[in-house]
Amino acid sequence: MGRLLLELRRDAHADGLSLCVCNPMTGDMALLPPIPNPGFYACTVLCGDDLAPPRPSRTFFRVLIVYNRHRHTALRSYSSDTECWSREVQRPGPKIKGNKLRKFGQGVVLRGVAYWPLLRTVLAVRLDTPEPTEAPMPAGNLSDQPQNLRLLGATPDGKLTFIRAGVSRDGRLPKKSRDRLCVAIRVLETSGTWERKDVFVLPQLALTYLPTINVRWFGEKSGILLFTLGDASNNHGAFALNVETHEIEKLASGVRCSSWENLVGYEMDGASYLVSIACP
Repeated sequence: MGRLLLELRRDAHADGLSLCVCNPMTGDMALLPPIPNPGFYACTVLCGDDLAPPRPSRTFFRVLIVYNRHRHTALRSYSSDTECWSREVQRPGPKIKGNKLRKFGQGVVLRGVAYWPLLRTVLAVRLDTPEPTEAPMPAGNLSDQPQNLRLLGATPDGKLTFIRAGVSRDGRLPKKSRDRLCVAIRVLETSGTWERKDVFVLPQLALTYLPTINVRWFGEKSGILLFTLGDASNNHGAFALNVETHEIEKLASGVRCSSWENLVGYEMDGASYLVSIACP
């Protein structure tokens, strides 16, 4: 079952960073031991279904946190089996800039590895080991656009996918309405190359300022992309886009949607939920 990873609100006397892992379908919650002052960080959670092969368990999970020290980027993982954090591991690659780290957003976990987009490549960290270890990734022709315009996800058949938002310009239209939201999707094939899967334009969404776009979350089972548009759009608010059918649904209206600091989706399998709570 899926988990949500939450940061608990800190007060002036808090002892470091406190995280909580919860299961929205069962109400189970686990409070993790605090981590002393990591500063800007990125984190994600791994469940039994994210392993290869999957590990059927209602209680198992692991958490990965990525943060910076003075001269390097550090990795630590928490396991529900041991109920403690691993030792701190230094990332072998270059230190990730703090302003990029704090905007990492959604981490994607596939077959025991967590992924985030970096400069024309991907940060990959193994979580199915006692200590987190960075895994090599091929350099690709991924766009080095700001984090609000790009996102990693996964296809239903378990391939890593890179989603990029941008604009498509139609010079035949008036200047203030000639730019339309465009979405490009690449997939990491087994050959180790990123191949273009789809590029499409959403003509109903006009833009006058590129940073008004903010891609937020992608659901691997549903193929739904959540994103927000700010006041530089003809239709500001929060949206759900099916990347296969290109159907779009507006979830909320208002320019304030673009200022939301946290927006995540949760894919719920109703049948599995009913089985999990069934009386013996």
